[in-house]
Amino acid sequence: MTGKTGCRSAARRMDGYFICEPRCNTSCLVHHFNTSEYNINGFNAMTPPKNGTKSVTIVDVARAAGVAPMTVSRAINGHPSVRSKTMQKVQGAIERLSYSPNPAARILMGQRSNSIALVVPELKNPFFAIVADAVQMAARARGALVWVVASNNDVKIEQAEIEKLLSYRVDGILLISSGPANSYLKELASGSAPVVAIDLPIECAQTDSVLVENREGARYAVEHLIRHEYKNIACVGAWPDLYTMKERLLGYEEAMKAASLRPEVHMNACDLGAMKLTIEALSRKSKRGAIFTLNQLATEIVLKLLKEMHISVPQQMALIGFDEFSYASLLTPGITVVRQPADELGRYATNLLFERLDAKESLLNRRILLPTELVIRESCGCKPASG
Repeated sequence: MTGKTGCRSAARRMDGYFICEPRCNTSCLVHHFNTSEYNINGFNAMTPPKNGTKSVTIVDVARAAGVAPMTVSRAINGHPSVRSKTMQKVQGAIERLSYSPNPAARILMGQRSNSIALVVPELKNPFFAIVADAVQMAARARGALVWVVASNNDVKIEQAEIEKLLSYRVDGILLISSGPANSYLKELASGSAPVVAIDLPIECAQTDSVLVENREGARYAVEHLIRHEYKNIACVGAWPDLYTMKERLLGYEEAMKAASLRPEVHMNACDLGAMKLTIEALSRKSKRGAIFTLNQLATEIVLKLLKEMHISVPQQMALIGFDEFSYASLLTPGITVVRQPADELGRYATNLLFERLDAKESLLNRRILLPTELVIRESCGCKPASG
C-alpha cells in the first residue's frame, strides 16, 4: 500500500508508520525531513545529526523507554491516555538520548507550531517594550516561541507583516493595532489563528481583548487637579480617532463637567506652533493653569515647550500625563502620571491566547479591563514626598 508521501517506495505499514527504502532518490516528505525510517504524527523520526553522529529516532526513544513508538508520540503531545509512570519513562529516554521532535514536520501534519506572534506599533516606546517582555516571559513558561514585529505605526505595514506571520503558521496573534477599525482586521479575526487585542479593541470584529480603564484613569487624574483648585485645565493629545484617546478624552470631560468647569481640548499636540499658542493663551488666562496630556508623546511635547517658554511647573502651569515614562521621576519637578499596567497587559493577553488554543470547546469572547494607577509626584502641585 503506497503512502501519501510522494515516494513510491514509501509504504504505510499497518501500524500507520511510513517506511522509505534506501533506493528512493525522490524528494518525498520522508526524505525532505531526513526521515529515512519513520514519520509519526507529524514528528520527524530523526533529529538533525549532531557533530556527525547518528541521528536519534523516535524508535530509539521507544526502545530506550520500553514502550511503543506511538506511545512516545502521544507522550510528546501530552495525550491524556499516557500514564504518569509511562510519561516519566519517555521523558527520561528523551533526555538521555537528546531527542528533539522536528517542528516543521509537526506543522505539515496539521499540528501546532508552538509559536505565537506579537505585533506592536513600535518597539522604541517603553510601553510596548514592556508589553513585549511580558509576552515573551509568559510564552516561554509554556515552551512557546514569540515572533515580535513592529509596524512603524503604519496600518499597511501591519497588514503585510501579519500576512507573513500567518504564512509561517503561527498558532495565534497578539495585536496592538496601529489604527482604528481597519477593514482587514475583520477578516483576520474570522481566520483560523485566534487573535487577542491588547490596549486597543478590534472594534469591527469580535475577539478576546485586554484593555486598561482609560476613562476612569483620566477622570481620576483630572479630579486630582481640580482638588488642587485648578479651574483652567486644558487637555492636550493626538490621534483623536484612536480608542484610547477617545476614552481618555471622555474621562477628562466627565471630570470637568462634574465640577462645572469648561473643557478645553486640543488634539494637535504634534503641531508645535499651534501648541505654543495654546500654552500662551492658557498662561494668559490664569496664573494657575493646568494641562492634562493624553499620552507620552503629548507630555514630552508640552514639557519641551514649557521649558522653552520659561513657564515653571507647577508654579505657573501644573501638569499630569497619561502614561509613565522612564525619566518622569528623574525630572525636577517629578512628573505626575497615570501609569498603565503594561506588564499585566502582556501577561493576561498571552494567557488568554493559550487558553483559547488549548480549549476543547469554543469559548465566548472575553474582555479584561485592568485598572490604572495615579503616580503622584510634584508636577501636579503636590509637595515632594519626604525622605
